Amino acid sequence: MKSSTLLIVLFFGYLGFSQNQKLGVILDQQTKQPLEFVNIYTTGDYTLSNADGRYFINSYADSIQFKLLGYEIKKLSFAQLKDTVYLKNQALELEGVTVSNLKTMFQKIRDSIKVNYQFKPYQENFFLRATLRRNGKLVRIQDMQGNLWRKTLLYNKEIQLTTKDYQVQLNHMRKVGMVKDTSNIYFIFPTFYGILTNFARIKAVEKAHNFKKIPFESGDRLRYEYASKNADTTKTEGHYIINLKNNAIEKFQLKQTITKNQNKAPYSTDNWLKYKTLEHFVEVYFEPDTNTHLYTLKKAKQRQIVECIDTRTDTKTLFEAEFILSNYNPFNTKKFKKNVSATRDIFKLKKNYDAAFWKNQEYLLLTKEMEIFIMNMQAKAVEFKVKTNLD
Repeated sequence: MKSSTLLIVLFFGYLGFSQNQKLGVILDQQTKQPLEFVNIYTTGDYTLSNADGRYFINSYADSIQFKLLGYEIKKLSFAQLKDTVYLKNQALELEGVTVSNLKTMFQKIRDSIKVNYQFKPYQENFFLRATLRRNGKLVRIQDMQGNLWRKTLLYNKEIQLTTKDYQVQLNHMRKVGMVKDTSNIYFIFPTFYGILTNFARIKAVEKAHNFKKIPFESGDRLRYEYASKNADTTKTEGHYIINLKNNAIEKFQLKQTITKNQNKAPYSTDNWLKYKTLEHFVEVYFEPDTNTHLYTLKKAKQRQIVECIDTRTDTKTLFEAEFILSNYNPFNTKKFKKNVSATRDIFKLKKNYDAAFWKNQEYLLLTKEMEIFIMNMQAKAVEFKVKTNLD
């Protein structure tokens, strides 16, 4: 009888933990525009909103938190949670002040980097999404999930950059899209090494830029905006967001664009093909780990717009490549086994498709555009050669 009683207690105890599932959308409270890159947390679960503002989460927790730097944090119970969540933008003071003491500002940030960030090897999980558009039309998508080993998060004079600084254990992948277009152009995707090192470069050269600081009305953070002094061929602009409690960089954004004098910017050539980058964009968010309190890279985005000219026909094509990285579970000690090269074009990596995993994954939902694109690819309703692992 004692065994039966124990079984009944355990059975009914298990029923006490109800599973909460939510498919929703997050909008800016004022503009009603979708918010991308919102962190959605529950106890033990994490996901990210996509470009449509959509997210999905599946959790046994009873509450959920929405967090995006520059917006007020919102915490709700699942009972309170609606299909649409609105986040309120944290106000900035109306006018910024030009920064004259740049050395003082950057010295505080440099000093904080030594104590706030990880400079030793560590392991974390990752989700990477790569997309390619040709003349505005989506032609390639690739999602990857796995484990990442880093030699360091950031670099300094003591730590030199090498091609062995990253190791990747690829657990899951789905990819589908164009190999070469109708002009026989293959757009080379970067390597893991190239993507990750791009996100590790978070410095704007002081002497080449004008800086302006804008406090948040809350008083806990500063936004340092910068813009290039000379924009004859390339315009550079962006901002840092600094936590005033510890002078830690919590966000870095960089945008470089070819200006009106773009004829002065030279093309690179490869046989009959001429090409040059018209826009380069990087956005990186750092968050402190709850256990170690060290900052790690939480999420990042990189975008490049490249103009290509087929000199045989004088045909101009615009390619836009975008890469979104989400990291989670830092400093984990899971068994790690490198199984792909970090220095190879990621679109050429191989991994069998796991339909069950991708049906249930909630790290980053596909947008409506992506869902339609994948259906068309599977129906072979395209005019170019397709590479996929969805078969």
